[in-house]
Amino acid sequence: MARLSQNFLVDKKIVYLIRDIAMTLRKPVIEVGTGKGAITEVINPDLTIEIDEELVKPLRGKFNVSVSDARHIPFIRGSVISSLPYHITSDFFSEIIKINDIYSLLLIIQSDFIVKLQEYPTYISFLSNYFFKISSIKKIPPSSFRPEPKVYSELVLLERTRKYDKQVDNLIGCISKYRNKSLKRASLLCGRNSVSTMKVNQFAPTDVSLLLDSII
Repeated sequence: MARLSQNFLVDKKIVYLIRDIAMTLRKPVIEVGTGKGAITEVINPDLTIEIDEELVKPLRGKFNVSVSDARHIPFIRGSVISSLPYHITSDFFSEIIKINDIYSLLLIIQSDFIVKLQEYPTYISFLSNYFFKISSIKKIPPSSFRPEPKVYSELVLLERTRKYDKQVDNLIGCISKYRNKSLKRASLLCGRNSVSTMKVNQFAPTDVSLLLDSII
């Protein structure tokens, strides 16, 4: 089993694609999940974060390294690049959304998580699509990592479109609990009103603005 559930990117074509996109991102550029430094070496981030101190020992002195847990975001602004450990994806998303000065995220994450973000009406998918524009760039096979994961991954770019709003977050969280009910009924249960008889689960995540506009 990989240490701390990590799968290390070894596909140079993907590494260089990340480098090319990184050059277009707004600084500071922050790498989350340094790993063995495959991406670090080519993007030269302003800050690179890794939870496993043993992994980053060879990189100290060459890069600005912080030994931290990415689920407890140790930065307040910038563009994030990460081959995100699969087991922290949801926790990471729920926290990063709240930081307004995170301008964009270039991430490698599980393909099925991206499918959920784009197609399944859940709290995290509605929330992500409300605050970010999500663009899929490239599907990545298991053979691009060592050890090989059991699933495909995807390189995606998230670009912030709105400042974080806790009231919107709370409303989406409440409405999402009643996905099988009509928006009218779900709204009443959340202390709001709507005339829409569509079920909450009939709204695609990308339709989150329409959903919210239908609530008074």
